[in-house]
Amino acid sequence: MVNYFKSNNLVYEKLLALERDKVLSDKFILEKQEAELRELSEFKSHFFVNLSHEIRTPLTLIQGYTNQLTFKESDKENKEKTTVIKEQCQQMQDIINSIMDLSKMESDQFELIRIPVDVNSFLEKYFTNFQSLFAKKNIDFTFNNNTLKTNILIDKNLFSKAISNLLSNALKFTPINGSVAINTSFNNDDGITINVIDSGIGIHKEERENVFKRFYQVKNDITKSQGSGIGLAFTKSIVNAHHFSIDVKSSIGKGSCFSISIPKNYVSSAIHQPKVEPQNTFSTIEQTKPTFINKKQNILVVDDHEQMRIYLKKVLKNYNVTEAEDGKDALSILQNNSFDLILTDYMMPVMDGETLVKELKKQQNKTPIIVLTARTDQQGKLSMLRLGIDGYLHKPFMEEELLINIKNGIALYKNVKDFDKETSPEELKNLNEYADKFNTKITTYINQNINSPLLSVDAIAEYMAVSRSTLNRKVKSILGQTVNQLIQEARLEKARNLRAENPLASKKQIAEAVGITNTTYLFDKLKERYGI
Repeated sequence: MVNYFKSNNLVYEKLLALERDKVLSDKFILEKQEAELRELSEFKSHFFVNLSHEIRTPLTLIQGYTNQLTFKESDKENKEKTTVIKEQCQQMQDIINSIMDLSKMESDQFELIRIPVDVNSFLEKYFTNFQSLFAKKNIDFTFNNNTLKTNILIDKNLFSKAISNLLSNALKFTPINGSVAINTSFNNDDGITINVIDSGIGIHKEERENVFKRFYQVKNDITKSQGSGIGLAFTKSIVNAHHFSIDVKSSIGKGSCFSISIPKNYVSSAIHQPKVEPQNTFSTIEQTKPTFINKKQNILVVDDHEQMRIYLKKVLKNYNVTEAEDGKDALSILQNNSFDLILTDYMMPVMDGETLVKELKKQQNKTPIIVLTARTDQQGKLSMLRLGIDGYLHKPFMEEELLINIKNGIALYKNVKDFDKETSPEELKNLNEYADKFNTKITTYINQNINSPLLSVDAIAEYMAVSRSTLNRKVKSILGQTVNQLIQEARLEKARNLRAENPLASKKQIAEAVGITNTTYLFDKLKERYGI
């Protein structure tokens, strides 16, 4: 009998071990799938935010200049505006076409129309087209062609887009005073190689294999605000469709080299004639210091889009406008100059609008700030409003709405400056310290009691030893929100974090952890706010 039970126990132990291994395996698969879904969700959000930014900025310029067109102005002024409108329409069209073309290239019906094209003349055209763009950033741009009188068999229209995408990429990721070169080489055995070399920010080794994936974007300061992740994927699709190959070599901080290799069976009439002297090197553009006219109020415009800055200067013609390309540039200007108002874009490379505002608040800079953005998500807006900005306008915006916001912001700032003049430094210091202590005290109490359904305005008022109306007034003036909004934001943020930390937690568990009894209400709010 002992042997019988012992034998059965061994069988059951083996079965339990198998079940345990299966559960662990399933858990691993679920965790992997969860991580992939989370990454996909993050990627999707990033793609659509950037795509929205790419489209809304030209849309703002189109709408703005269209409204400014008038028969009272000279033909020259109207032509300048219509030129900008056409350029921005073309930019939007290019974005849409890239997405559509990428889709078409994967269909079975897609065919290339190859013709012999002289590689020198072909690349010379794009070198000329991009010269002025590189010159604006003081980038040394050269073309070294070693394949004169050599024809390649390509679909000219499509291959043009591939070269244009590589040069646009080099322009985007190469800093001021950097260098970019187009180099070609010919080999009797291998054919022709076209290299686009830049001294840009470079790509991490682990990210290089992903740069040609559709919609993938390397994570850096520039891709936070620009691009859709289509360009390089489209370029690779074009190169592969030609039966050519494309590769990238890169080092962080040293730059990148994108190489297109064209096999010799697609090269004709090859006559190898090296060209020794590089063409067109551009000298540094002199930087002029901002100057101010005392009669006009001073506004600092911070935006990485040159045409947007030009447009805003036209809208703000009654103000003295100084331009900055990003937050870092703005901080540099603010070290030696003061302004009546700062108008900044949200999404920018190097330093975005949110980081700029945080830095200014850290410095206790009281200059009013208005944020322009292509983002439409509520979270981005609330994040900026919590920082204490004075206005938040979506692109495209009405010129009159912007001007009203600016006028009100400057008027309020004048009152603040007058108050500061009449108040002693010691009193100002005490007021700031009081605001910081008040903020810390109320937010700490909310976070400590967030799981309690009894957390309310009355409970907080009792804790802070003030009346309900006084509490609401102080919270509104110091934090820019009502007490109920403050509680709700804290609960939603806590719920989102709990869901991310423990994806297997039930909705009821999450709701109880943040003090909400109505589970449906909580998750409706989460979906509305975060898309969860």
